[in-house]
Amino acid sequence: MRIGWILALVLVTGLAESSIITVGHDGFDYASIQEGVNAASPGDTIEINNGTYYESVNVNKSLILHGKGEARVDASNNSEAINLSADKIVLSRLVVVNSSGWGIAIMPHYKDIIVKENVITENAEYGIYLVVPFNTTITDNIISKNNEGIFGIGYCINILNNNIVENKDVGIMCAFENSTIMGNNLSLNNGTGIFLNTCANTSIKSNIIADNNDSGVELSYLCHNISLMDNIIYGHNSDAGISLGGMWDCSIIGNSIFDNRRGVFIDECGYVVVRGNTIKNNLGGVVISNADNITIFNNNLDSNIYFAALDDGHNEWDNGTIGNYYGDIDCIDKDSNGICDSEHKIPLNGTSVDRYPLASWKPGSCPTMSRRLGIFYQ
Repeated sequence: MRIGWILALVLVTGLAESSIITVGHDGFDYASIQEGVNAASPGDTIEINNGTYYESVNVNKSLILHGKGEARVDASNNSEAINLSADKIVLSRLVVVNSSGWGIAIMPHYKDIIVKENVITENAEYGIYLVVPFNTTITDNIISKNNEGIFGIGYCINILNNNIVENKDVGIMCAFENSTIMGNNLSLNNGTGIFLNTCANTSIKSNIIADNNDSGVELSYLCHNISLMDNIIYGHNSDAGISLGGMWDCSIIGNSIFDNRRGVFIDECGYVVVRGNTIKNNLGGVVISNADNITIFNNNLDSNIYFAALDDGHNEWDNGTIGNYYGDIDCIDKDSNGICDSEHKIPLNGTSVDRYPLASWKPGSCPTMSRRLGIFYQ
């Protein structure tokens, strides 16, 4: 009996530790979000009801903040909108607008934070500002019409399934380590879709990156151990689908890269592998400049308007058995083994040669126009 009484007391105490606090304009616990945060204890949930809240909010406890209806945090262009300054915060289903700086900031060294299902728009600087947080997930948000979508530095950051569109500059501009950018739509931003600088051990996978005003993806200055896999990247008429500069140890695998000025541009890099991509219908396919230890094989480089490939160095354009498909080269395959009988010299003033150019490529590798349409949020 004594043990049962103790267990019951523990259960009751545990339940009492977590409360639901309501915020709203009439008939709720508190009229402002900050009042609700101030009154809450760690572990509580704050329900923010329909309405516009003209305030700047500092969340300095481990809380769940959840919007109901259309709950808007409007900073009135006087301050930042929301600062997250504790571990284990969940922020969801809010509309965050009109800050003079950032919409949502995750402050230094806090961890285990989730920002999900919010609309973050029309903030003067950043939609989301990462100030060196750890183990943070940003998922299923609409981040649009800010100056920059997501900006900052972070470790173990997961950016998943967001619409990051129509920002005035870059969609994502960050220095990341041990992070993942996956399943996002990064389109119609006025700068680069994704720009990473001084980054490491990061995966960019299964995103749609389209019609940004600069490059689709740019990796620069000391980035290393980066993978770009299974992305659809198109519509960057002023620059490259993927641009690498001053970095090393990168893999570009299984992407569809089309309708860009250049498909892939690699400058002053080393130890990059480009394989299994469809890189076509660009003005130019792959350009390598001042780079070494680059390996390019099993790519479809057909139907680029001016050239399939240029290389001013000595790099590997096959893996020892398989090269690339160029489409526009003279290819005789007498033994029908799928490999051209003659090697293909890569144009420009380097010495690179594809020793095993492919005689054909399976059709249907490039996404159809119907796949390109309807991807943007409404």
